[in-house]
Amino acid sequence: DDALSQRAKNILILSEGFPTYGGLAGYDMEAIAVGLKEVLHEDYLAYRIKSVEYLGNILLENGIPIVQPPGGHAIYIDARAMLPHIPASEYPAWALSLALYLVGGIRSVEIGSVMFGQQPDGS
Repeated sequence: DDALSQRAKNILILSEGFPTYGGLAGYDMEAIAVGLKEVLHEDYLAYRIKSVEYLGNILLENGIPIVQPPGGHAIYIDARAMLPHIPASEYPAWALSLALYLVGGIRSVEIGSVMFGQQPDGS
């Protein structure tokens, strides 16, 4: 029934979102719009950059090698420098990301060999 199908599509926006814009509900799109507007405030950006810089400095003071300078988005730990006893073929950054989560509950990501599909033999 075409009419029933159209009515069902029309109410999707209230619960799952309309199919033509990726399935986000209107309130989700509004939250994204608010977030995008707020994240561009100069005072927020300065706070964010200083927060990341502060964390980067603490890590450096404690002998943790990071990619410098720290940016406004994340801290990148140099796992190869931090874990020289783990050969590249055993994915030191991946090992570090797993240990951070298991020991400290810290979510992180390996950006390198595993993310880009490099095999243990380097291919």
